Amino acid sequence: MGDRHGHLLGASLLENNLAFFDPKHITIPVAVSVFPDEIYAAPRTWTEQAYPNLIYFNKLDKGGHFAAWEQPTLFRRGTSRGLQTVARETADSGKMNHHLADKQTTTKTKTRKENI
Repeated sequence: MGDRHGHLLGASLLENNLAFFDPKHITIPVAVSVFPDEIYAAPRTWTEQAYPNLIYFNKLDKGGHFAAWEQPTLFRRGTSRGLQTVARETADSGKMNHHLADKQTTTKTKTRKENI
């Protein structure tokens, strides 16, 4: 039931060209695991557009919208590997520290402009 309805919902959203699935261009380091029975099983090409700083991409063989409940071992393993990869990559390059500093500066600037 979940698969059929989930796929129908995903197809309906895509057919209606709703912006829900438009790439958001998130720039922080990101790890993504894609489960095949999810409402929208994001292809790697879309994921790379949405997350230009994609550090880890994992496409699994089974699982869906409730992957943590349906496939707890695969979910835990993917989450752990993704977090380890992001931590290693950001520690090696200092990307996360630079991004957070930039974000704090942007937030402070916006707040100052709003108060003027």
